This record gives sequence, C-alpha cells and structure tokens, in this order.
Amino acid sequence: MSARVLYVFFTPSSEEVAWAEQRTGSSESCFALVPALKCFQKMARFPSPDEIPDVVIDHDRRCLELAENIWPDHGSSPSAKAHRKLVASVRV
Repeated sequence: MSARVLYVFFTPSSEEVAWAEQRTGSSESCFALVPALKCFQKMARFPSPDEIPDVVIDHDRRCLELAENIWPDHGSSPSAKAHRKLVASVRV
C-alpha cells in the first residue's frame, strides 16, 4: 500500500476521531471503531480484523496517538455489532 493511499483513504479526520471517541468508552474500543469506519468508507463493507493490513492499524494508532501496547478491540459481540451499525449510519 502506498503512502498516498494510506494517507488519503485511511487517515481519520479530527471530526471522525471526535465521533469515535464520543461513542466508545476506551482507547481500545475507539481504536477498533476508527479503522472499521475508514475501511467501510473505502471498501463499502466490514472487513474481518485479519483483513485490515498492519500498516493501516499502525497508521491509525499513530493518528490516535496511542501507545504501541494498545490494540483495537470492539469488546463483546454486541459491541462489535453496535459499532458496525454506527459506522453504517455515519454522516461525519
């Protein structure tokens, strides 16, 4: 993946970060929601966590200013489902 593609398609805006932070209760949950949002915007579907390239995860981690020991985690299955519903209806 080129740096340009990474920047153009997978860099969250400040509005998207604020949106995700308002809807989650932890750094891990916010970190799961942001790549889900960006991937949905690019792919028009929800990829499985293994489909999201490490370079996207690392990029979003830096954008969110998170430590390297923080990993994306939707939490429970109902939370993951709620995240998908939020992303599908977003108008950020």
